Amino acid sequence: MIKSIFYVKREHLKIKCILNRIDGFFNEDKINHLNVIKEFEDLKRIWDKHERGEEELLYFFKQFVQKPFPNGTMFIEQHKQFKGHWKVLQDAINSEDLSKLDVALDTDGRMFIRKLREHIDAEDKFFDSFVVRKEDTADSDTEILETYKNL
Repeated sequence: MIKSIFYVKREHLKIKCILNRIDGFFNEDKINHLNVIKEFEDLKRIWDKHERGEEELLYFFKQFVQKPFPNGTMFIEQHKQFKGHWKVLQDAINSEDLSKLDVALDTDGRMFIRKLREHIDAEDKFFDSFVVRKEDTADSDTEILETYKNL
């Protein structure tokens, strides 16, 4: 389980790198649509797999931790909201209309990037609370989760 958390956090770093590259394109005088589309496609490819794995991990926590689990529910709800932004961006890309793409990037694209960064930061903080920095003394993942239950 600890390895799963570190894997998720490593994917978060990859996602943030892509978001930084996309931001760089937004700061140029003229947007290079092909590069932006490629970055969003790379992000989508990573995100789909990441989202599934992360939701499985959150489901595991929800089953194991016998106390209210609002963070897990909130994160999964945010994943659902991201799908709306993805759809707007994907529809704009598929339209092959650069004006429509520019509008979608400027609205949903920027909003999606901001929300995704905030979401990743909140998840990282949440996952860090499970590790509790006691992995050196804990005998198992179960002991680490038991420590969390007592916080």
